Amino acid sequence: PGKPKEPEPTYDDYMGRFQELLNDTTGALDLNGFPLVTKKNVAEAMRNSATLLADGRYFTVGWYVYGETVCFITNHNPDIPGWNSYKLQISNVEKAEKAAVDEGVTLGGVYIDNLAGLGSYNYRTDHFAYADLPLLWDADKRLVLPTYSSMYSYAKAIRERCDANNQLILANMVFPERGSAQYVHMVDVPGSEMGPHWGWDPYIQRLRRTMAYRKPWMLLLGHDLDSGSTSASSCPLDIKEDIMKSAVAYGLYANVIGYRVPMTDYESSRPLFRKYTPIVNMEDALGWNPVSWASADKKLGIERFGELKSGPAIFTLYNTLEEEFTGKMTVDLKGLEVSGERMDSLMAFELVGNTPVEITVDKESGVLSYERSLKAKDVSAVIVGTKEEIWSMLFERIKATVERGDKAAEEIPELLSNFADELPSQWEALMAHMKTLSALKDKSAADALAQAKTLVHALTESVPLARAAHEEMLNFKERFEIDILNIYTDALELAAGF
Repeated sequence: PGKPKEPEPTYDDYMGRFQELLNDTTGALDLNGFPLVTKKNVAEAMRNSATLLADGRYFTVGWYVYGETVCFITNHNPDIPGWNSYKLQISNVEKAEKAAVDEGVTLGGVYIDNLAGLGSYNYRTDHFAYADLPLLWDADKRLVLPTYSSMYSYAKAIRERCDANNQLILANMVFPERGSAQYVHMVDVPGSEMGPHWGWDPYIQRLRRTMAYRKPWMLLLGHDLDSGSTSASSCPLDIKEDIMKSAVAYGLYANVIGYRVPMTDYESSRPLFRKYTPIVNMEDALGWNPVSWASADKKLGIERFGELKSGPAIFTLYNTLEEEFTGKMTVDLKGLEVSGERMDSLMAFELVGNTPVEITVDKESGVLSYERSLKAKDVSAVIVGTKEEIWSMLFERIKATVERGDKAAEEIPELLSNFADELPSQWEALMAHMKTLSALKDKSAADALAQAKTLVHALTESVPLARAAHEEMLNFKERFEIDILNIYTDALELAAGF
């Protein structure tokens, strides 16, 4: 990584080394720990699949990008005769599958890096016959084969192979605006790297969300967006938070740690994951919708997750302006087919700040509205629904917090206190149980028994609630593996009527 120590070779140097590989008969080439194929096979695949520039030279790149290495940009179309780059890739997958079988396991899927493809046009005319998509003309009216068209053929072949083997596809699609978004439907879990001035502006985020529809999209911060360094370690925390806010706005999963980083980097960024990732989980569970049926006083980024007609929905408002926004957010309930008693029972809760939201519902016009104030690059995620629907979603978030264990004692009371007035009565006893759970392993047996008796008393009027609490207790008993939980579990079992 970084600038190579040696001066960049000439094109003739590249081709000289290329010819050496074509003449090499020394045997297998080891790649990623697997004996792959011969060096000659690799060179033949490069020769047969390499793309050409308009001047007839091979398309090479990478000396200052990948260190003292040069990449030949290839056409991954599997139909190219002889050894080709697709066959080369698949032989690596086959070796990995064989190694997995030898270990008594099976591979769950294939990771493609990078499915976006480098380069733009391939002028190699003997490749035209194998194109699955129409050719184009360049600015000088020369016939060309777009690189992304060849990558489409590659993705299609991988998809068919994975379907036959019951495998998933995870793919790095760095530049979706350059064509790769057109075949995201063949990928189960798309992802993207981000760097300085590319990969996370609102236009690209909207494109990712739209083309992926309800598939999860993963973001990877691979650079310091402030200095341009190829390490995300030095990226300021406020910039990382801006990325997380953008991810919440469009329901994307963001890794702002980077790759190959020390463990200390995980801890410094952990508060951001605690705050924002649970919201993305909720958005992902509800499902993105292409039409928000919502608007704001100014042109801001608005997205909807969920169907408000039959359940809760989250409306995100993302301030893409360079100034603070204060104004009204409106939701067209008629457009969302919400009417009657359901319209009367709606309420709202803001998930980023964990605060209730005061809403106004005009039944005659069928419009729900509320006020929002956002600084530049800030995001709001408001969940709208009935009291029971909203609390059900928040309850799942609290359970995840308790199961995670870290900071649960601090986070849960804060979340509950902001929603206390709206807490359905049937959840109160169970929430008391959940709040004390995280501290239980530090209690003595006598304290645990006292807590159990108190909880049993609170649960006597609700057998279904006790049964739910009992099931939760069994899960935690197995997780913590401490004897005093047996007392707690037995008490809950009595209350549940077992």
